[in-house]
Amino acid sequence: MENTLQCVFGWKSRHNEAHGRSPALGGKVLHPERAFHGRSGYTMSLTNSDPDKTARFPVFDWPSIEVPAVRFPLERHRAEVEAAERRARELAKAAFAAHPHDIACFIAEPVQGKGGDNHMRPEFLRYPHAGDNARGLGLMCAFDAPDPRSRDTVVTRVREEHKVLLLPSGERSVRVRPALTVMEEELGLALRALEFGPSTMPSAVS
Repeated sequence: MENTLQCVFGWKSRHNEAHGRSPALGGKVLHPERAFHGRSGYTMSLTNSDPDKTARFPVFDWPSIEVPAVRFPLERHRAEVEAAERRARELAKAAFAAHPHDIACFIAEPVQGKGGDNHMRPEFLRYPHAGDNARGLGLMCAFDAPDPRSRDTVVTRVREEHKVLLLPSGERSVRVRPALTVMEEELGLALRALEFGPSTMPSAVS
């Protein structure tokens, strides 16, 4: 990510200079809220999933937009998802208007993990132009608990009782990120660890 941003900043600076604008412009990155792209220099300014991750470090004042995350089942929530996408586009337009020629790129995760199990529709990510590059999603699954306390209880119990490590993400999500070499038997162990019976369920998990 660091090298990618350096390339983009360099290109934007030269592009501005070639068009008679200040080469000092082009140092901002537009990104969705609840993002996480790493713990190195530039990526800290793209991280807003948890205030603790950046509380002790200086970050750039880069513009962000609302995350128009899909709510499932999409057929039932399509209207609100499309409304969220419209709001996000308006915020993006406002950011470009507020920082003319100073936004070098837009960085987005098709599926956010660290900031919660937030999926964005391809229709939104292609707006206004289809991207030239594709990014693989890797192997990851996630689910939401009804509240942070229920999520934390599940994570703790599965770790202590079954020796399975789950990753808390966002406010109430749990994500599983196994290696691509994971075996079917190992997946079975993880799934069995999540099979809470009615009498042992820590709280209703959706």
